[in-house]
Amino acid sequence: PARRMLRAMKPRPSSTPPAAVEHAWRLWLWLDASLPNLPAFARASAGAHAVDAALALLGALTAASWAPRDSPDARAALARANGRVAFLRLVLRGMRERAYFSAAQHEHVAALNERVGRMVGAWLRATKGAS
Repeated sequence: PARRMLRAMKPRPSSTPPAAVEHAWRLWLWLDASLPNLPAFARASAGAHAVDAALALLGALTAASWAPRDSPDARAALARANGRVAFLRLVLRGMRERAYFSAAQHEHVAALNERVGRMVGAWLRATKGAS
């Protein structure tokens, strides 16, 4: 009986997360570590929104990685992630214009966000093409 139950369970994804999840995790870590360096008035506004968006992005990608590949749940999670990438792009650009980040810091974090966005787009296209 126990073997039958084990066979009926949905297999877990590999222990290695998809690259998009790994990059989103690095993006969140970088933003979270940068938060104390922001001006005090910016921490609760732009800084908090950027960290929240990065966490939402990470959560959506984690949900997509656990959902069956061609499922509506996976596509919905990836669409949410795509929206978070777009929102984060605008927040990061605004933080650079307000001089909360140096040009080099902005270039680094924007490149991380862009890399995640490209991965999310490819993943989303792969799920749409597979169904």
